Amino acid sequence: YFPETIDINMNMNSVYHRKVTLKTSKIGELINDAKEKLRLAQNNSAINLLVDALKYGGSRKEKAEAYFLLGDTYIKKKQYSQALPYFKKAKAHELFKEKASLGLIKCYHGLGKKNQALTQIVQVMANFSKKTPPVLRNEAKNIFKRISPVNSVIYIYTEPSGASVFVNDKPISQDTPLILSDLNLGNYRIRIEKAGYDAFKTKQNLSVSDFVMVKVKLKPEKL
Repeated sequence: YFPETIDINMNMNSVYHRKVTLKTSKIGELINDAKEKLRLAQNNSAINLLVDALKYGGSRKEKAEAYFLLGDTYIKKKQYSQALPYFKKAKAHELFKEKASLGLIKCYHGLGKKNQALTQIVQVMANFSKKTPPVLRNEAKNIFKRISPVNSVIYIYTEPSGASVFVNDKPISQDTPLILSDLNLGNYRIRIEKAGYDAFKTKQNLSVSDFVMVKVKLKPEKL
């Protein structure tokens, strides 16, 4: 709905009552109707309304919301291939970027593309900010556990990048940033080295389906 501004003259000891009818665009009206259909689990009707809504143009935000709802509805129907392009379009809007990214990951997982889904969920979780709503953080954790229900993952990021990593004294072929996946529970000794910088060491004790992020700002060696 569009925001509404109301001017009111306030007098002492008075009670004011005013009925406000919020307005929306044609695409907004159809999106709201589709949400009601989704609430009633009438997925096919919701899809028809959302497809029709996109014919009316609308703002970038309105179209992104329609794309996101279409992707989410196709996921409910387990039609992951149909959902993919809608999430990709919704992701282009900053307000739907994180939610649409999680939708894409669900699609990859549903299509059996575990490695792609795992890489994407790790990147999404690593880029969460303080402004990321808790509900999205919890959804991401649940998706991660569905993708990797037993094994754990360590994401290692260094500033600057391109550092060598050793896990339990064994070298890892890829430099940072990197993802260590399919890790069993247990203790892991991690050493990070880069020419001209002090080595960094840490220990991680992993349980079942853990996601651990190691972000390190390497310190230059003292001359």
